[in-house]
Amino acid sequence: MAQFLSTYFLVLISAQLVKSSGVFELKVHSFTTNNSSVCKQSRECKGFFRVCLNYTQDVLSYRLACSDGTGLTETFSTDQSSISTSAPITVPFNLKWPGTVSVIIEAWNTESSNNQSTENLNSMISHFATQRNLTIGEKWSQDVHLGEQSKLRFSYRVVCVEFFYGDDCSDFCLPRDDPFGHFNCDAAGNRICLPEWKGKYCAEAICSSGCGKKGQCEAPGQCRCLYGWKGPRCDECKLDRRCMHGTCTYPWQCTCDVGWHGPWCDKGQNVKSSGVFELKVHSFTTTNSSVCKQSRECKGFFRVCLNYTQDVLSYRLACSDGTGLTETFSTDQSSISTGAPITVPFNLKWLGTVSVIIEAWNTESSNNQSTENLNSMISHFATQRNLTIGEKWSQDVHLGEQSKLRFSYRVVCVEFFYGDDCSDFCLPRDDPFGHFNCDAAGNRICLPEWKGKYCAEAICSSGCGKNGQCKAPGQCHCLYGWKGPRCDECKLDRRCMHGTCTYPWQCTCDVGWHGPWCDKGQNVKSSGVFELKVHSFTTTNSSVCKQSRECKGFFRVCLNYTQDVLSYRLACSDGTGLTETFSTDQSSISTGAPITVPFNLKWPGTVSVIIEAWNTESSNNQSTENLNSMISHFATQRNLTIGEKWSQDVHLGEQSKLRFSYRVVCVEFFYGDDCSDFCLPRDDPFGHFNCDSAGNRICLPEWKGKYCAEAICSSGCGKNGQCEAPGQCHCLYGWKGPRCDECKLDRRCMHGTCTYPWQCTCDVGWHGPWCDKGQNV
Repeated sequence: MAQFLSTYFLVLISAQLVKSSGVFELKVHSFTTNNSSVCKQSRECKGFFRVCLNYTQDVLSYRLACSDGTGLTETFSTDQSSISTSAPITVPFNLKWPGTVSVIIEAWNTESSNNQSTENLNSMISHFATQRNLTIGEKWSQDVHLGEQSKLRFSYRVVCVEFFYGDDCSDFCLPRDDPFGHFNCDAAGNRICLPEWKGKYCAEAICSSGCGKKGQCEAPGQCRCLYGWKGPRCDECKLDRRCMHGTCTYPWQCTCDVGWHGPWCDKGQNVKSSGVFELKVHSFTTTNSSVCKQSRECKGFFRVCLNYTQDVLSYRLACSDGTGLTETFSTDQSSISTGAPITVPFNLKWLGTVSVIIEAWNTESSNNQSTENLNSMISHFATQRNLTIGEKWSQDVHLGEQSKLRFSYRVVCVEFFYGDDCSDFCLPRDDPFGHFNCDAAGNRICLPEWKGKYCAEAICSSGCGKNGQCKAPGQCHCLYGWKGPRCDECKLDRRCMHGTCTYPWQCTCDVGWHGPWCDKGQNVKSSGVFELKVHSFTTTNSSVCKQSRECKGFFRVCLNYTQDVLSYRLACSDGTGLTETFSTDQSSISTGAPITVPFNLKWPGTVSVIIEAWNTESSNNQSTENLNSMISHFATQRNLTIGEKWSQDVHLGEQSKLRFSYRVVCVEFFYGDDCSDFCLPRDDPFGHFNCDSAGNRICLPEWKGKYCAEAICSSGCGKNGQCEAPGQCHCLYGWKGPRCDECKLDRRCMHGTCTYPWQCTCDVGWHGPWCDKGQNV
């Protein structure tokens, strides 16, 4: 009678590495049978268990019941010790657990450890079939099956793998913090949004202060404003950059501050003028007998009038474009010559040709400069001249019938106005609207590190690339997901542990790491292996197998990367490998498997190799502690190159002869002269490539770049978009179309078009801010 004791196992499965959402687990605790056919023809009896699942409601034949999953234990000896330590049975399932399931448990006999065939029913010791309603849970359920010739005691459970939840393991939740979501998962698989995120997938940012009607919350506390708006809450309109002294209530408006005018509020005036006509009277004499007739104290004043018309018929109509008066003075020449000039300001621009009228008036009082009574006019003079702008005074003399007037005049621009007609305005500034001084001609001279018509465009000497904009001298403002002085460094996902990126939030794993966040090490702990195969070994050492009838032995290989090996006993610092224990006849030695010694990172080239032959009394003992059991050893230093070809060698010792071959090869996915180049074919968001025989990445069609993660859009995406996937452009905010060259209209725009986002240029026959008001005609 054969007796079987149970096994125990625990499996942790990552949802990204296995294609299942859960597993059915079964542990066999004991199994007894009196089936006389068990292990009939074999001295060494072995066996294994098989579990089959079927999701149908009725199983008529256990042979048909393995349609929905099967699992096997390892082959084990029938002694109690081997059974109790045998591996567990796991049956993964996809999608969702059905609940009601048929379970078949079979016990099989086998003559060989390498044969787990279930084709020959004569090898089946026992089978048990049952249908159960199994719920998801960590707790194990105990059960016993009593058959005619056997007794089976076992336990079972159904559990979800990592990241799967729910009564049927169909709810998936993988914590993330990237542009596609920001959440953790609770024990039931519900998404728990990280602070300042909301929505079904926690992809909607929260801006606690709000973004108003003119913005959208792009990231926690960061509003993305509509075109033409700015500020923390997107409630500040942007001025036209040409607007010098104005404000706005909607984008690109320019409402002038007090004292400024012009389309861009750049024509200003502390005095309401851009220039002045100045006239100074040097002397005036008259023979008019009516002057100061009734006054003991005779006083007078001069008046100047300007008119820009081409012909002045009447001096009484000539003061339409400006007038100026001197102070009242005594009629003696000294008072006249020392009087202040008469100034007549003009607005906008000086026209050049102007009519000038000069009048001399008599007054009885210093406080009376009335020009209503023509009888008080002593003399007048009218002339039309073409006057140019200049600091120099022009001298002139007027000889009338009863008077003589000597005077000088000029036309000058006031401060900040320049040009031949005083219409050019330049006020030095260093603020958000401009950074410049003004030269003698009124031209703007940009301050260092500023450029543009109004010197409002900052200069970043190193540039900001295609992912940034120069915000201030030497300061780049990077697009979301980019960083660095030139905005050419992508931001890694903050969960990425051992990886790099070529675009934002990417996580391309470094050599030796894998997983979504590059936090899982390689399944193989090496990049290559040193292999050595022993073909024959002979010795005359009399101590070999001295006390044993059945002589056995094994070989050990040690590696050391140092340049000098003084003692072979110190040489196993960089790797060791053993053959299986074998009989000392040549046939057993020559057919033995090669010794493999894995190495990490990169192969050094020059290496010390030590080969030892050991004697052992037992197949289970490969101890190298007792040096008396060593038959022979051989140490050499070689420069070994990577290659598939085996190198042959022979070692002749004092008492032994060893014939062997060796090579160094890279394991799968590692390449190069030192096996340090890693290339794993992939086709996912982190890369799209195969690997050639040298380990170079060969991009799949329509992908490019170092990691083949940059999509190719054959038609291009213009300056307003970025190629997101082959043939698919991701447009910047406010743009649309296959090539991102179509602007989006403001949704309130009824009958208009645009040349930049949110613009509303009215079609013929429509007007209003949103082109919603039709013409009367």
